[in-house]
Amino acid sequence: MPDGTYCDVISGASVSGACTGVAVTVSDGRFTADVQAWSALAIHTGSVGSASGTVEVTFAESATTSFGENVLLVGSIDQLASWGPYAAIPMSAASYPNWTVTLTLPANTDFQYKFIRKEADGTINWESDPNREFTTAASGSQTITSSWR
Repeated sequence: MPDGTYCDVISGASVSGACTGVAVTVSDGRFTADVQAWSALAIHTGSVGSASGTVEVTFAESATTSFGENVLLVGSIDQLASWGPYAAIPMSAASYPNWTVTLTLPANTDFQYKFIRKEADGTINWESDPNREFTTAASGSQTITSSWR
């Protein structure tokens, strides 16, 4: 594949020369990408563009858990496992009872998300409805602070 920036056609498209989803840079016929479990990436020479920008978003969830329980993050976009509970993003309990994770997300993107608890036996418990909603900024970093419900 020729050198250049290509749009992942699964997470978005090339619109006016910019990728609405993930952008992949090919150099010397190679690229490196992180692909979550139960997800995919697809690029082709007909979908060229430039990255639309990303934002660092820190999710900080206050949740009291029992030994063996973990809090994970899942949501409506690829970077949040596309609602797949078994591919959900693990959060750190280093500041327990605050569970945190920082992710690189596409700029100017609306999405929905929820926190889930994974029991020691693998049972998944979703927090109550409604889904949480957020829109990433055009650039920079953001922090979302919330409590389990």
